[in-house]
Amino acid sequence: MKATSRFLMAILVGILAFPFVAQATTKSWTNTSLTSLAHGTDYLWKVDQGGWFIPEGETIVSAYLDITALNNWREPDPDYMNIYLLNNPYYGWPTKTLLDTFRDENWYRSNGTYINPAENYHYDLTLEQIALLTDYLNDARFGIGFDPNCHYSDTDMIFTIVTDKVPTVPEPATLLLMGLGLLSIAGLKVRIKS
Repeated sequence: MKATSRFLMAILVGILAFPFVAQATTKSWTNTSLTSLAHGTDYLWKVDQGGWFIPEGETIVSAYLDITALNNWREPDPDYMNIYLLNNPYYGWPTKTLLDTFRDENWYRSNGTYINPAENYHYDLTLEQIALLTDYLNDARFGIGFDPNCHYSDTDMIFTIVTDKVPTVPEPATLLLMGLGLLSIAGLKVRIKS
């Protein structure tokens, strides 16, 4: 009886654990052409998907934007830059959704001189923004927009999307029926032996 119970328990654990085994897919795009962002101009990064779409049976689990060495040229001025998610930046004026407002507030004064070190910027999209991104990706046209309030500089930008298989978690009723079936099989085996 103990061996049968252990065997049935191992099968049940294997069935429950299997849906959670998945491998994530990561896709990144890099832009090194938007390194000088002047005040008074909107900048578009028309992300070229290059035929890439969300893999079949997967969903976006995270997306984020990294900007290396982002800096505002005016030290004692806490300027900002709005960053947008854009749909269809290739034709006409795209619909834009505000992702984040970057505020350059890391400047300080040392020996009478203002110092404003560059910083690495990282932004994780929210679930609502990921839902919009998914729609834009399915239309094969998305981009990132920048609206600086002052002159900003950077060395590069990287936009990354991480997808993963949608786990198929058995519903409670299915688990209950399966458990009852396994217990019935164990009970029949005991009756047959006795």
